Amino acid sequence: MRIGVFLCLFCLLGIPNSTSYADDAITFRHGGETFSLRDGRLQNIQERSRYPTLSGRVVDQANILSANTEAFLTQQLQAHEVATGNQLVVVTLNSLQGRTIEEYGVGLGRHWGIGQAGEDNGVLLIVAPHERWVRIEVGYGLEGVLTDARAHKIIQQAILPRFRQKKNYTLGITRGVDLILKTLDPQKSHRSVEKKPEGLKWSVPLIMLIHSLLVIVLAIVLMVRHVLRLDRHLKAGGSFEDEISRHDGKSLADDRDSTLEKILTVASLGRTGGFKGGGGSFGGGGASGSW
Repeated sequence: MRIGVFLCLFCLLGIPNSTSYADDAITFRHGGETFSLRDGRLQNIQERSRYPTLSGRVVDQANILSANTEAFLTQQLQAHEVATGNQLVVVTLNSLQGRTIEEYGVGLGRHWGIGQAGEDNGVLLIVAPHERWVRIEVGYGLEGVLTDARAHKIIQQAILPRFRQKKNYTLGITRGVDLILKTLDPQKSHRSVEKKPEGLKWSVPLIMLIHSLLVIVLAIVLMVRHVLRLDRHLKAGGSFEDEISRHDGKSLADDRDSTLEKILTVASLGRTGGFKGGGGSFGGGGASGSW
């Protein structure tokens, strides 16, 4: 089987520089790059390290957006996805890593799988402040709605003028997102964001406070449950040592770890929101601009 796979790779890529086998995967180097073949899927290993992690609907790697702005955009994008199924992600980058923003954009869109599988209804708004480039990357399924010409107009008339005004990234990005959403869903009235979204001044801390309280309440409930269980065990004539050593086939240490895992899981949901791409693809549609 491996010989057949290796012959296929030979036909497709030529003679590999080196090859290794481990854990039912074939890893080989060719042309200065490392590839892995597992379960019939060929993947460029370096490709995975080129892109930031999809941590939410707003990925601010360049750290140019405030927490309020990020929360405001996330709320907008989530509401749009619920209403239409379209996925729009805003991403700011530390570096394009020597590639054009067009190459980076289509690769990032495919890597994250933004949009729904079969619908390809994803959009990326990409900002690389250090290289001074911005791009609207449009999935296959939305190219007829968010056309190249429309994306170009949004960048030139709404985003770049605000980037040039004292590097006002907040206004440029929020205004760009607003116009993209209006283009994709013209029937829905989206909030104008010419002004900085100060409306979230109190809502963001309130959401964080509520989330923290939920985590604390969960921890208290689980601890009380353990105390009550121990109390019932002692009243039934059991010893404390028996409870420590085993309870229903599981040690208290294991149960403690399980409880801690539940608490951490709830805590992590408040940070990531459980967002992920739906398997959409991209073909290079969209527009770019620089300032």
